[in-house]
Amino acid sequence: VEALVKEATSIESNPNIAAYDYWRLGAELVREKAATFLGCDRDEVVLTPSTTVGLNTVGEGLVGSGFMGKGDAVLVTNQEHYGALNTWKYHANTTGVVLDVVDVPIENVTADDVLALFEAKFASHAYKVVAISHVLTTTGLKLPLKEISALAHAHGAVVVVDGAQAPGGLHVDFHDTGA
Repeated sequence: VEALVKEATSIESNPNIAAYDYWRLGAELVREKAATFLGCDRDEVVLTPSTTVGLNTVGEGLVGSGFMGKGDAVLVTNQEHYGALNTWKYHANTTGVVLDVVDVPIENVTADDVLALFEAKFASHAYKVVAISHVLTTTGLKLPLKEISALAHAHGAVVVVDGAQAPGGLHVDFHDTGA
C-alpha cells in the first residue's frame, strides 16, 4: 500500500500522459481477472467506483439515451438495495418512468415461487427493464436469475442485475445467467 501511495503521489505531483499508462495497464489487468472470475469477456467488464455508481450509470444511460421515457415501466423487487433502487425512483419522479414492484416474501419462498410472481407481473403489464439483484441483500435469497432473464427477454425487456452479493458466495458465470 505504501508503494502505491508513493507512486500515486509522484504521478500526481508531475502529471503527464505517460504516467497514466501505468494506471491504464493496471485497470486492464483487473478487468481481465474480473472477467475470468465472473465468466464473461474482458470487454464486458467496466470498472466503476462502486456497484451503486455502476447501476446508476446504467439507469441514466437507459433513460438518457431515450430507450426509456415517460410511461415505460421498470420492474424491481421489494428487497432491492437502495443504491440500485434509487436511480429508478429518481426517474419515476422526474421523467415519468413507471416503477412496479414484485413483492418477494421474506421467508418460506422458493425459486419457483419467485418466478411465478414475475410471471404474474408480465401477464398483466409490459416492462422495458427488469432491475433485480442476483442475491437479495435483505435475506440472502438467490433469485432464479436465468429463468427471470429468459422471461424478461421473451417479453422484450432488458435485464439489469445488481450482482454485488453473488461473487465469492456463489459460482458466477455471467453468460449462463442470460442477463
